[in-house]
Amino acid sequence: MASARRRTGTPAVAAAQVTAATVPTATGPEPDRAETALAVADAACTGETGVVGVRSAVDAAHQRRARAEHAARPAAVARDIRTRLRTTDRVLADR
Repeated sequence: MASARRRTGTPAVAAAQVTAATVPTATGPEPDRAETALAVADAACTGETGVVGVRSAVDAAHQRRARAEHAARPAAVARDIRTRLRTTDRVLADR
């Protein structure tokens, strides 16, 4: 990030330099210096901070917690389905 700061100041400065008018569309012009600087600063920051690894670890922890909190639900749903099927069988058998 420090090398990107020397070129652009900060990612915020680079972002401020990129306006709607300078952001190319898929069929538009090549990226200008400000957009390239923003992309370089963003990539450097992402790599230096390890944000992808942190986000992945946090997401995995949330998923583990959710599975633990709701571990009984699949069994309850299966019991409910079996009960409904038995009830349906009894109702149809009485016809």
